[in-house]
Amino acid sequence: MVADRYSNGKGSVNYMAIHNAITKNTFAQEPPPPTSKMILRTDNRVWDQQTLAPERKLQALVVMKRIRIREFFEDYDKLRKGVTTRQQAHAVFHGVLGVTIPAGDWEKLCETYCREDGLFNYAALCDVIDEAFAAKGLEKAPTRRINLPDADTTEAARRNRMQLDVNETAAIVKLETDIRRQVKQKRKLLLPTFQDFDPSNRGHITKSQFTRAMSMLGFEMASWEVDTLALKYCNVGNVRDFDYREFTANVDPPSDVRDRLVAMSDESTYFDKKGRIVGSPQRNHRTTPL
Repeated sequence: MVADRYSNGKGSVNYMAIHNAITKNTFAQEPPPPTSKMILRTDNRVWDQQTLAPERKLQALVVMKRIRIREFFEDYDKLRKGVTTRQQAHAVFHGVLGVTIPAGDWEKLCETYCREDGLFNYAALCDVIDEAFAAKGLEKAPTRRINLPDADTTEAARRNRMQLDVNETAAIVKLETDIRRQVKQKRKLLLPTFQDFDPSNRGHITKSQFTRAMSMLGFEMASWEVDTLALKYCNVGNVRDFDYREFTANVDPPSDVRDRLVAMSDESTYFDKKGRIVGSPQRNHRTTPL
């Protein structure tokens, strides 16, 4: 019956028509495959990058990368008037220097440093950024001291911390105190275990990796304790990457690690500098052979 229905009258069967009929009737009523739309939760937290001025962020980034931005602006300013167009200033940051400035920060910079004729006053911006490592008119004050850039100067370019309230800060301090006490009692070195989870040496691991590392070291932590510590040590603008280096420096300071290593080396010493066994007085004295 199927052959008679799809026969072309010349002894052949149109198999493609059979295929189309079966496929159409079989899969036409199937529902579409399920899909999952990624809907992120609204972040109601306030981060440091939201409160810092654009000049402060640029200053930290320039000092960290050691860039002389004035020279790149002068390439567009042949007459050295200290101004460029808005498009040229944008090209210097995004095209030449590779600095990505958010749209909101760029608009604030333009409102501050754009003149009435629409030109961007890059000289004023460079003077503000140069205050991190230089002072204008220093030749008129030879006794003035200039502070060199330090870690606090580049903090805004390296970290984006979450702003905490008093209760959260107190809870974090309590957890750090308890962990510091347990580290001294168990005499464990935390840093090598964390570094095993960080082969690229980024200085950050995920919260789940942090929980596994602490469990391997003998510190069983509840999920709420890890989340509380993450409020302070997830300091790159998200709640996933955990800064284990800063955490280790706080709960296991280098001075305690050095003292612990010295104590361990003293306990494992069996001979003195002259090759004599170190122990009880009976072992240290020389016996006269018979």
